Amino acid sequence: MLNMNALSALEADAGVRERTRLEWNYNSNHIEGNTLTYRETELLLIHGRTAGGHPMRDYDEMKVRDVAIDYMRSLAGEKQIIGEGDIRQLNKILLKEPFLKYAGRMANRRRSALFRASTRHSRVTHGR
Repeated sequence: MLNMNALSALEADAGVRERTRLEWNYNSNHIEGNTLTYRETELLLIHGRTAGGHPMRDYDEMKVRDVAIDYMRSLAGEKQIIGEGDIRQLNKILLKEPFLKYAGRMANRRRSALFRASTRHSRVTHGR
């Protein structure tokens, strides 16, 4: 489990803080299928520039994840318990409108189908 106090002490060094920022963003987005390399992530987050022929969605995801990580860091630095409102705010950050656009009609149709199925109390199965 991540000890936020130990992390805060480590991140007092600006170099460690930037490297942690890049590592978190790159690895988290890479797991989700983002195509940016580590160097392209660094170029985007540190220098605000893009390179390569990647979909704009990949750049948007990286920037939004960076804002979300910064928000989580600010919460960790406060002397209060993280509440439901904080989690809702984090969701708002991560699910900004551009990402809903990229989700497309198919995702909306799937959610609608799942909602209709759940209101009928039937089980939804998906064939592959």
